Amino acid sequence: MKRFREDIRKYRWIILASLGIFLLGRWAYSLGKPQPVMDLPTPAQLVHDGVVYLTVRDPYEEKVYIRAKSTSGGSLRTLATQYVTDAAIMSLTAVDDGIYYVVARRPGRRLGNNQPPVLGGSARRLPKDSQVSAVARVPRLCKVPVNGGAITNLPVEFKGGAVIAGDWLYWVDQRQDKPPAVPVKEGETEIPVPQSDIVMVPLRGGPERRISNAAIQRTRLQSNGHTVFWTQPQPGPDEKNYLYCVTDGGPALHRIAGYSGAGVPVLVGGSIYWLEQVEDSGKNGDTPESRVVTAKLDGNDTRVLFKKMTDRTPTGLPKWSFTRVSANKGFLYIVAAKAFDRTSSDRNHPATLLRYKPGGPEELQKVYDFSDHVALPTFFDGDDYYFTVLEERQNWFSLSDLNITRVNVLFRYRLPD
Repeated sequence: MKRFREDIRKYRWIILASLGIFLLGRWAYSLGKPQPVMDLPTPAQLVHDGVVYLTVRDPYEEKVYIRAKSTSGGSLRTLATQYVTDAAIMSLTAVDDGIYYVVARRPGRRLGNNQPPVLGGSARRLPKDSQVSAVARVPRLCKVPVNGGAITNLPVEFKGGAVIAGDWLYWVDQRQDKPPAVPVKEGETEIPVPQSDIVMVPLRGGPERRISNAAIQRTRLQSNGHTVFWTQPQPGPDEKNYLYCVTDGGPALHRIAGYSGAGVPVLVGGSIYWLEQVEDSGKNGDTPESRVVTAKLDGNDTRVLFKKMTDRTPTGLPKWSFTRVSANKGFLYIVAAKAFDRTSSDRNHPATLLRYKPGGPEELQKVYDFSDHVALPTFFDGDDYYFTVLEERQNWFSLSDLNITRVNVLFRYRLPD
């Protein structure tokens, strides 16, 4: 042992230099690659200014914890506890002065404490001191301070289907004061006439704005960035739709005809971009094709910008397809992902992140090939791109045969200039 300590002391500088070279090599190898940031109990719902926000539902009581954690480290902290009965937190958004979200009913569930017994136990109930305030009004708009604190129920009344886009809250007001309109006949198809209004109010307070007769009943609003989108049936034999959108509180309403997209569109630099899936293309009409389609905000110049043809998996699905469009710092970002093949033992979900600069050359720039990229919500925060991977980990100390656990791992990738 004495000889060993003497050798360590004698060659300590060589050992330290070797360790430094090893660490430098590890750093150089990982440079430009996605880095794991943290393990999460549930997928992230928002990444804003270097903070990850998520919601965790209590398995035993009717409450949801709103939690946050810095991407640079630290512990997962609880900002607030939202008591809910058969409701969920939706459209979580961070604005300068707080965290805003909508509390809305979960589909197919009733509001209130008079629930039938749960199989194997009794129905969950709210604490007595929270029952009145928690179920007084659903849906509702709520706010929590960025650093945590008391929940504020904001004085905005709406019936449901609300989304937050940018600094505005949007919802569909199904007008009950109008007589039912006669649907437009298109052959044997009846096209409903829009009679509902789109209403929007600023999150920080202010007068509401209203666009009359802009939607049909049961219209579903979807948001992407600062813009909210919805569709309506378009008269014609090809079963296409009108795409409507309002951005930054409107009140201008934009309409694009001939829409048959998949997913949520995005607005970048005065043009709207969306994805279309064509099942039968190619010379023989049996090749699936994924397309990126664009149109001006005024509805003109609709055209296919990019397209990708691919083969099919043994189960008949396209092997690769465009799955998501989003925007960050003037770029249009597109995710091209590989379909999950149930006939293969490979559980990875490879994907490629692409981007295009509107106004520049019409070509897709490959940003990075991800070896695993689960199709969960992705986020841009400054120059960083965040995505979640569902990793399988083995617990070798478990006495159970089921020693594999699945963990949500948040990754970060630094975008190129």
